Amino acid sequence: MALTLLAANNAQTVLAAGINSSATSLIVNTGTGALFPSPASGTSFFKLTIVDSATGSLSEIVHVTERTGDSMTIERGQEGTVARAWSANDIAANMMTAGTLSYLLTNFQPLDSTLTALATLVGAANKLPYFNGVDSAALTDLTAVGRDIIGKKTAADILTYLGLGEGSALPVGAPIPWPSDSTPFGYALMQGQSFDTSVYPLLTVAYPSGVIPDMRGQTIKGKPASGRAVLSLEQDEIKSHTHSASADNTDLGTKTSSSFDYGTKTASTFDYGTKTTNTTGAHAHTLPVLNEEKGDGSNAAGATGFTVGTATTSSTGAHAHTVDIGAHNHTVNIGAHSHTVAIGVHSHTITVAASGNAETTVKNIAFNYIVRLA
Repeated sequence: MALTLLAANNAQTVLAAGINSSATSLIVNTGTGALFPSPASGTSFFKLTIVDSATGSLSEIVHVTERTGDSMTIERGQEGTVARAWSANDIAANMMTAGTLSYLLTNFQPLDSTLTALATLVGAANKLPYFNGVDSAALTDLTAVGRDIIGKKTAADILTYLGLGEGSALPVGAPIPWPSDSTPFGYALMQGQSFDTSVYPLLTVAYPSGVIPDMRGQTIKGKPASGRAVLSLEQDEIKSHTHSASADNTDLGTKTSSSFDYGTKTASTFDYGTKTTNTTGAHAHTLPVLNEEKGDGSNAAGATGFTVGTATTSSTGAHAHTVDIGAHNHTVNIGAHSHTVAIGVHSHTITVAASGNAETTVKNIAFNYIVRLA
């Protein structure tokens, strides 16, 4: 910040005592110091020109940074002049210099159209100037509330004045749904960012880690009785459950397959070889006995040619037969026919396919979460 340049009209005196070229202070004639400004060190100064009284041709410009009575603290050899030794009664005056003009041009705003617009306004009680166009200004009402807010020194003072400080409806740290990407004054979006705990002590009480939770895509859930930690994150899940499913029972009845003529098929050829019957063939025969004529044409038993009794053959005729069956095959006529199939009442197992979004959601409208800074 530039120092303030001070000046006094017609301030001139002489040195009360001589100084060498390295001196950093001087004393002027008794009582004449009051003719000059009183600068404050580090804040303001004034220019002093020293001229030799003998010839008036030698000069040095110094900056006076402090003055106590007739004693002055000086910075030597300013504006290209050379620090010299000076004698008592040499002239010391607060004169206009080239450096003075340059300083004024450098450190003061020249008149322009913007300042002119403000200069045209006529100030009045409870009015505040504002720009209503390019280089165009007007006055608006300044209410008591507006003056009070302007007079507050800190954002915390403003929040307290508006009833948003400690003890307001929502404590500092409470997430607040907000329908905009632009936050109101004194609030921040909750996006997982760090904050200065020394600047926002009340927010630090809510979030001691110095990190605001990232509420993007999150909802708030009351802490369960299971002992889950406050501010802990729970991933999206659905409650464990099962599904049951069945198809309606339908009697498909008895169905008939299509008819197909398989034609005449030949069984495979097989040689059964030579077989022997069993030997249990013993049996007897009963025969009728006829009368035989004697030489005289008579029969003792009766008339000639009549049966007079029976006779039985011997039963000792057991024997066996050998039969050669031989290789042969059989021809089977399958013929055209169809089959009936009873499907009957039955059920089917059904697999339920997955569907839905990537995460569990409910109908919702997107809001930002914001938190008050304090």
